[in-house]
Amino acid sequence: FVDSEKSYWEMLEKLITHKVAGLDCEQQVNNDLSTIQIAVKDKVFIIDAMTLQKGLSKEAWMELGSKFFNNAKTVKLGCGIFHDITTIERFLPIKIDKKASFIDLSVFGKNLFIIPRFKFPFHPEEQPGNNLGLSALTKLCFNKNLNKALAISNWTVRPLRSEQLKYAALDAHVALDIFHTINNILEQLNLSYKDVLKCQAK
Repeated sequence: FVDSEKSYWEMLEKLITHKVAGLDCEQQVNNDLSTIQIAVKDKVFIIDAMTLQKGLSKEAWMELGSKFFNNAKTVKLGCGIFHDITTIERFLPIKIDKKASFIDLSVFGKNLFIIPRFKFPFHPEEQPGNNLGLSALTKLCFNKNLNKALAISNWTVRPLRSEQLKYAALDAHVALDIFHTINNILEQLNLSYKDVLKCQAK
């Protein structure tokens, strides 16, 4: 849980060593930002943006922007990720380049259905509709249900409950697990995620 200047800089130092990260946010009851969750291979950082908004300098937040969000060498992924980016920009002094290697897994997942021979581990008989969110992708990849009930809990009260912290961490980490699962299947077809993004751009 990143809620101090010390833990913030420690997190940033570790983040820049990773090439892929899951990203998610939780919002307060007034739709302001509560937390930012960033999942990497062996860890999930939950940034207490509500607490640190005034505790960190503008320059410190800009470091997160330049070294993580705007680092095109790090792939950032999540469902509805561009909505999360808009929320972050509205609440924090960070300007984010939306072309800096962001992947919306909802759109990415839908485009997999037009890739010849691609099959999810638990592939449906019919193509899903427009709503291919994190829960649907979790079902397609792992045949497990993702409980989203805590999404509408109160993210303004501090300290956050342990159940909220687990929920927040899971959403970001599941996005990472989904991406790796999909990428492994693509590699067996001699493809990569970049081939899917080309379909997405057409």
